Amino acid sequence: MDIVHLPQEIRRCPHCHEAGLKAQRATRGGSWGGQAVRFLFCCDFCGYQILIESERSRWVQAFSGAALVLSGGVLAFLLDGPGNLVALLLLVLPGAVALWDGSPLAHRSMAVVGQFEGVPAAVEIEAELFLSEEERRKAYRRNRYASYVIYGVLLLTAVVLLLDFFADR
Repeated sequence: MDIVHLPQEIRRCPHCHEAGLKAQRATRGGSWGGQAVRFLFCCDFCGYQILIESERSRWVQAFSGAALVLSGGVLAFLLDGPGNLVALLLLVLPGAVALWDGSPLAHRSMAVVGQFEGVPAAVEIEAELFLSEEERRKAYRRNRYASYVIYGVLLLTAVVLLLDFFADR
């Protein structure tokens, strides 16, 4: 098992609005490939629990989204129709979603309001940690559908680019 240090941040609870959300445990999941580190945050005041991806995973996702938006914009500018529309729809839209989901603005309801003092606690990354069985099934479906969409976007983009390339010859 991998070992990770819990974040030292204290977040505002979206349920009771007190500054009591603290990281307790770690697991894998979320992000695009399901391998991001997520932390189980628990509220000291009301017991509310939520899984939040690590800061690094969110930045990687935001960077990937920005790269998709940029490459889609460049391809939409360079290609003739309908390739430009396909590039715009299949690269810019998912990139914008990834950019928004990875940005710190997506977690603004749980703003960081303080930091712990001392050495961060080291915990093992648990294989599967879900708040409920329904969440486990939903995460599995989400990861499977996200994989289908990603591979479909790659395949369709490659086909359109090849067709556009050979149409000019």
